Amino acid sequence: MREIATHLLSAMRRGVRVRLLMDSIESTSSYSQWYYLHSQFVNVRRNTRQHMSGIMHDKYLIRDTCTVITGSYNWSGAAESSNAENELVINSHALALQYESDFDAEWQIGR
Repeated sequence: MREIATHLLSAMRRGVRVRLLMDSIESTSSYSQWYYLHSQFVNVRRNTRQHMSGIMHDKYLIRDTCTVITGSYNWSGAAESSNAENELVINSHALALQYESDFDAEWQIGR
């Protein structure tokens, strides 16, 4: 969704550390913002390890190592307008650190 990509780019330009890890297959779809973000020098990688021979299905955001936003919500136009989705906002430093540890491990594998 271009709106989210634009906000991420804006945050990066304000000095916020932004890192995205996207599914290697889905990142090449016509709706993906991977190419746009990459062309704007946002730190974005493709997850090259396919979990259980499927797509990377994680959807979460870690904010300021104290908040995790996660759920089934795909952050897409269809999710916004027509899908039945859910999203949880969890304020927990301990949980955010666990998610960040998982992200960092996957980040090292991505390219």
